[in-house]
Amino acid sequence: MKLGVPRVSLTDTIGAAAVLLIGAGGYLLLLQRPLEECGRLPIVREAAAQAARDLAAVQSERERLRREVEESDRKLASVGGGLPESREIDRYLARVMAAAADNGISIDTLSPSPATEQGDHREVRVNFVGRGSFVGFQRMLRAIEHDLEYADVTHFSVASGAEGSESLCRLSWSLRIHTNRDGPPARTVLNAKSP
Repeated sequence: MKLGVPRVSLTDTIGAAAVLLIGAGGYLLLLQRPLEECGRLPIVREAAAQAARDLAAVQSERERLRREVEESDRKLASVGGGLPESREIDRYLARVMAAAADNGISIDTLSPSPATEQGDHREVRVNFVGRGSFVGFQRMLRAIEHDLEYADVTHFSVASGAEGSESLCRLSWSLRIHTNRDGPPARTVLNAKSP
């Protein structure tokens, strides 16, 4: 028996070439992309690890800053700093009245408004009406600015006094006092006369 080289027809050759092309195309479509992605996997892993390290550093920094803020708050509280309590409004009003009296201003009325919530603090507005000289009024405003922390004059008006009283002016001003939110709101006094 004699073995010979098998004969391959043109159709068989074209069929074999088509199978090889389909196999190569399948490889390119199905396997090449996942293999490329596997090749990029170490880069992606390193980026994820770097992101995790960055996140840990940010969390550590946030915790350090939180501890610093707490320590600063404790130090501030130990020296009596920070916003005054709502119940200290009377002390502020007494200081304003003393500044007015020291500068020749007589207070006819003062009218506190109820405390309003403003985010992390409360605000109490107090309207004053009085009489005195313009120069005395300026000195009183400077004293309020200098002596009262967490309080500011929001607006004021000066009008000329009654006829025959050229040196006295009619004065009105509003004081805004910032207090902390702890405790009950300050009681309000509707009208008061200066001593």
